[in-house]
Amino acid sequence: MKKLAVALIAFMAVVLSVNAAEIPEKTKSILTKIEKANASVTTITSPVTETKTMPNGKQFVSNGNFYFSSPNLLAIHYTKPEGDYLVINAKNIAQKKKNGKSFNMSLKKNERMQVLSSTLLNCISGKLIALAEMHNATVKSSEANGVITVTFTADAKAAKDFKMIELTYDKATMRIKTMALTDKNNIVTKYTMDKPQYGSAIPASTFEIK
Repeated sequence: MKKLAVALIAFMAVVLSVNAAEIPEKTKSILTKIEKANASVTTITSPVTETKTMPNGKQFVSNGNFYFSSPNLLAIHYTKPEGDYLVINAKNIAQKKKNGKSFNMSLKKNERMQVLSSTLLNCISGKLIALAEMHNATVKSSEANGVITVTFTADAKAAKDFKMIELTYDKATMRIKTMALTDKNNIVTKYTMDKPQYGSAIPASTFEIK
């Protein structure tokens, strides 16, 4: 049984590395530059706009404040709807919604929530090659008007939650501007970071789950 487990781990390591190795060199170079530019980021604070687009085109817009503290703390505290939040800390991931699904789950015990947490943290921290590997995704990049767009399309068998992830970065700073996640139901949730600030102190209570 132990040998089988070791063999499976080795097999998965090979599978997950396939698409990262196949990333076009130009795109891989861009991903590396983004990761290096964000390696020194300790915190990010920003007003954020969340736009959820349904398959029929109907949109729902929320607003709030975004917080990230390296390496594994993330929170969105909403002002519209007021009181809603999404929090990832070292132990749990939690979402509170007045009109919708709320949850509080252990990251240690829930593999699906581990994937969700790691996906969001890798997006924000610029660990894009790791992001491609965990979703066995093909990656494309483009540039226009001073903005770099990186698109991850998950392998159909690996797409547990997200079919596609599109990230945009300011070319001059290589810092994130938007994050758009397309789920398996073709619902697109886009986060736009409005005027982000870097290196500001964030109270520990920001990442507490209440």
